[in-house]
Amino acid sequence: MERLYKCEAHQRWNRALGRTQLRSLLDAGEVEEIATTAVGIESRTNLLFSFEKMAVRDAIRSGSGAEILSNGLFNWLYGGGTEKARFERWCDVVDELPRLQTRVATWPVVTVFGFIARPRTHIFLKPNVTRAAADRYGFDFPYRSRPGWETYRALLDFARENAEERLIVPLEDVIQSTVDLVRRTNAHKGVELVDCYDDADLLVSASPNQLKQIFLNLIANARQAMPNGGIVRVEARREGGFAVATVSDDGPGIEPAVLERIFEPFFTTKRLTGGTGLGLSVSFGIAESHGGTLTVASEPGHGAAFTLRLPVYEEVPHD
Repeated sequence: MERLYKCEAHQRWNRALGRTQLRSLLDAGEVEEIATTAVGIESRTNLLFSFEKMAVRDAIRSGSGAEILSNGLFNWLYGGGTEKARFERWCDVVDELPRLQTRVATWPVVTVFGFIARPRTHIFLKPNVTRAAADRYGFDFPYRSRPGWETYRALLDFARENAEERLIVPLEDVIQSTVDLVRRTNAHKGVELVDCYDDADLLVSASPNQLKQIFLNLIANARQAMPNGGIVRVEARREGGFAVATVSDDGPGIEPAVLERIFEPFFTTKRLTGGTGLGLSVSFGIAESHGGTLTVASEPGHGAAFTLRLPVYEEVPHD
């Protein structure tokens, strides 16, 4: 549901504040409409904390605040100059917004509108979660609490570093190497890890490291679901034009209220033990970026099964 809210927010932004619409509204002097619309679109995403939402709403109550935000938005999203120059100008804009009590220029406020408007270009930074993700993937992230180019550039590098070259690889080879890694490092301690493959040719166009990331996340989650031991099964097969891999466990299953939110970014039931709520969300995104899907099936008391489906690579014959 959270992912749907963000998609809908992006679509609403394009309809109301795309480049042409935003330019027309600015030319007509409709700065209050621009500011109100931008804040209204964000309000349905749950990206900002309540105190940040309030700070932004307070900042645009005056005509000067609305004008600063509206002109700044256009320059940030569609203006000229280098990426660095536009980001630094945007930070100055947010810092200049009127404020009553709470500081407006937090990282979430600075990055949220770019992310909603142009998610393929801009990134949303939520400090604690982003730093936890960088630590998890071994990325040296030079975080500073005050928004600045060095930190934002590093975040862009972090994202781009993971946009790896796609190769034609057998899915079963990727799974086998992941399972071997888990066994070598004893990461499956306490559970039995079983892998099974059919004889079908499961060639896929993919980033092997990103697929390994999915399977490592799914195996780790399955093991954590069974603190008293059990069996984790990893199976691969072909279904029509898809290569299908399933990671299942015989743990306690997943409650319906958790199941419907399980792929949401930042949602976790393991907050007290260091969970960031990123593993399944990142895995879901990787599957989508490969033209596939990641789904889950579970009933309380009957374990859980996560299924990855990827299009099979079909080589085009040459005449």
